[in-house]
Amino acid sequence: MNLVANECSAANASNSIPVIDFQPFLTGDSSSQKAVAAKLERAMQHVGCFYLSNTAVSLTAVAQVFTLCKYFFALPSSEKEQLLIPPDGSYHGYIVKRADGKITSEKLSITQENLQSPSVGVQNL
Repeated sequence: MNLVANECSAANASNSIPVIDFQPFLTGDSSSQKAVAAKLERAMQHVGCFYLSNTAVSLTAVAQVFTLCKYFFALPSSEKEQLLIPPDGSYHGYIVKRADGKITSEKLSITQENLQSPSVGVQNL
């Protein structure tokens, strides 16, 4: 069910995650792109997340990223921290939050270019 297409009513939003067709954003004109962006915004405001369909991202690529992440997050902290986001304003790398010496949250922000860059090193994971 595409709740966003059905104007994402508050009653329905709590029961399902909307599925948003991304194809018009990739191939459409600016009004089509704005319509997709509006659906994304409504989904985030009313549900907090969404599924994207027709993204042109292959299932093979998705599986590779999940495999990479599973391997990466199983590494010791000392190895993961070699990819900490640098202070240069880049948004790519490892993010970790700690409280009382324990990891409370960790994230990895990567792009396809990161995966292929010898300087990043994650392509060898």
